[in-house]
Amino acid sequence: MVIYLPSTKAFYKPNVKLRKGDSLIDSAGKKIGYVVSDSIDIMPLYDKSKNLYQMRFAGYITANDVRPVTIPENILQQIINSNSKNLNYNTFKKFINDFGLRDYKDEMDKRYPQNKSYVLWYNSYVTSNSVFRLQLIFDKEKLVAIFHSQKLIKTTFKDLQLKKTYLLWTKNSNDKELATFAKTYRKIYEVPN
Repeated sequence: MVIYLPSTKAFYKPNVKLRKGDSLIDSAGKKIGYVVSDSIDIMPLYDKSKNLYQMRFAGYITANDVRPVTIPENILQQIINSNSKNLNYNTFKKFINDFGLRDYKDEMDKRYPQNKSYVLWYNSYVTSNSVFRLQLIFDKEKLVAIFHSQKLIKTTFKDLQLKKTYLLWTKNSNDKELATFAKTYRKIYEVPN
């Protein structure tokens, strides 16, 4: 996560910690939260302007200091559950823009050329066994599948656990087609060369 903090040269001294109650703001100056513990280490990246330093920080995030609307999986699940009969690109367009999903092509697209994928990567400093945090796959305008690294709590669709990720199948109720799609994914991403 990249956040911005009020400018002070003290942040550039080694072993400086944020203090409980310090504000966290985004690049537009909007307050996005505050520090709830005195144990977060900061790692300066560079002097962005006279008033802000951009920094990465590492520490623990507690459930009560994260707004649910900032977690993509929460919003994705709400969209799926409230639009289960209308899962098309327009339904997800705002979600794709808000969370910065990127157009993506890979070996799956060679096997399924009619599909178009949008992915959300993990930040480089987050380690995960999964390839993507989220991958939305559309056949023309219709959502057919979502690969996701974290279990979704409840949806009306089949959610198959693979070795490194989960596959939420929204295309149809054809188990054979789902199995073929999952097998293709496994061959590309889960079987060692």
